Amino acid sequence: MNLNLYNPFGSLLSRSWWDDILSPTWVVPESGVDEYHEHTFHPPVDIFEKDGTLNLVVEIPGVRKEDVTLEVRDGILYLTGSRRLAEGSNGESIRRLERVYGSFHRHFHLPEGVKEDDIKAEYRDGLLFLFMPAGPSSGGRKIPILTS
Repeated sequence: MNLNLYNPFGSLLSRSWWDDILSPTWVVPESGVDEYHEHTFHPPVDIFEKDGTLNLVVEIPGVRKEDVTLEVRDGILYLTGSRRLAEGSNGESIRRLERVYGSFHRHFHLPEGVKEDDIKAEYRDGLLFLFMPAGPSSGGRKIPILTS
């Protein structure tokens, strides 16, 4: 009589189970770059007010500072940019894409009293911080983004 030990995880560790999980329906084919399409997405934004200053925090990890533009025109703050697909440096083939790539565009109507000339922007650790103090404004302008 042969004695076989039962392994309750044996089917999970079998090669065929992994083949099913990694089947073409789950994985971008090797030609995934050819099938990649850019999308438009809306980065999440938190808005706070503290001591007369309106603060926005925009979550844009993986976006280079150079790929973001901030402008104020007619009392509206325009935020535009893009997150690019980083191609493999060693001729790698894409197997799966879960992060969103492409362009984004957000705009915010500034409340009365925001001092447009004194809006400051800082980008660090994938977050864009905007500091908008209250006070009179003289018109539109492009806002430089600082890094720390």
